[in-house]
Amino acid sequence: MKYGTGNYTVSFRVRPLTDLPLAGSSNYANLQVVWTDDLYPYQVSVDLDQDDGGALTTGAITYGGDGMGIFAGGIDWSSPRTIDVRYAGSENRFYLYVDGVLQTFVPDNGIIRQSFGGFTPERVSFGDTTTGQGVDQAAEWYFVQVSTMIPEPSSVVLLAVGGLILRVAKRKNRS
Repeated sequence: MKYGTGNYTVSFRVRPLTDLPLAGSSNYANLQVVWTDDLYPYQVSVDLDQDDGGALTTGAITYGGDGMGIFAGGIDWSSPRTIDVRYAGSENRFYLYVDGVLQTFVPDNGIIRQSFGGFTPERVSFGDTTTGQGVDQAAEWYFVQVSTMIPEPSSVVLLAVGGLILRVAKRKNRS
């Protein structure tokens, strides 16, 4: 994973089981996926209850240092969700998909954590990163993976059809 070049996707499937309210700037309660390229660490967090006990009962996917920007809200976590964070290096953007549906995009500098702070370059980590509260946050993790971005299915079909037409044309020219 190289900053500003190439395309890749960080995918994970998770269902948060518990939620802890934000208790101040030094007490973050988050389930996070953190990854690094050759220059920066990036962070996406999963929040079971978006407003921590308020009127909303749905959660969110947040991004950036300590998960402060909302990537997608109103997430129903009663069942596991598959999250895809796709990096388009030529655009310097991250695109967020929930269960295969595009939600939004943000510039790459929005997801960057402020410092490497102990993160190893070109690695992925995930789990409970709760600090300062002395309680663990629970979740069902199904998978976390990184892959290169593949073309959308419609472009693959067009390429396959184009190859088939060329083969048919070559065979006709031989006779």
